[in-house]
Amino acid sequence: VCECASALGMLLGFASSAYFDGARNATRLGLMLRLHSESGEPLGGVWTAISCGALLGVADANSRNGRIVPELALLDSSLPQIETLILDSNSTARGGIEAYRTGILWGAAAFVGPAKSATSQPVASLASIDEIPVVSFWASAPNLAKNNFYSYFSRVYPSDSLPALAIVQWAIDSGWRHMSILTVSGDVARLDFRLAVEAACAQLGAHVHTVASFDSDDAEGARAAVRKLAGGMAMGGGETMQPSNVILLLCFDDHLDPIITE
Repeated sequence: VCECASALGMLLGFASSAYFDGARNATRLGLMLRLHSESGEPLGGVWTAISCGALLGVADANSRNGRIVPELALLDSSLPQIETLILDSNSTARGGIEAYRTGILWGAAAFVGPAKSATSQPVASLASIDEIPVVSFWASAPNLAKNNFYSYFSRVYPSDSLPALAIVQWAIDSGWRHMSILTVSGDVARLDFRLAVEAACAQLGAHVHTVASFDSDDAEGARAAVRKLAGGMAMGGGETMQPSNVILLLCFDDHLDPIITE
């Protein structure tokens, strides 16, 4: 479901960009894809499918085909055909900036992407200065909604503030107002989501007991974090914080096994 939603989100993002009719090579669109990981490893599977979905979106827009996105069939027939520039963000902020600069050099009038929030933020800043529309299909950091900073940036994926409110409201409806957070550490996007949950707790009258984290590729670290929360965490002065009975888990599905097992 997530794979299809991401691909469809990119198509919708392209549909939005297709209406842009500025003076600078209005037929040229930069597709800022996520083809490599932060470490430079090729990303296959899901991300290859999403990239193919982007190219399908371009083909459907050019042919005014509404089979997936009905609005594409409503595009004015006088609009020019779209030419694509395939760009790789390399899943990093620097990679996003380099991809953006390459796209501008080759005459891109608008961009779809990048995927990650940490990559989208510097790209959104540059695009706002250059007055170039950018539509992300996966970025979810709440601060990207600041129109005064990112006036030419938009996205089809919801802000983290929305699921954060839903998670905390569910916990409160279940009778839990005191809880801890267990989260995977990492880039800006993961910190943003944790902060969004903490903000939702403050807004809805819930209390965050404590926060524990673990590295994404450290299964033993994840188990140790669970043990710390369950057994109480050491504090200064020889005191120990009370064990956590309710834990909000903020991670990806490939982190679940060691956590649930522990």
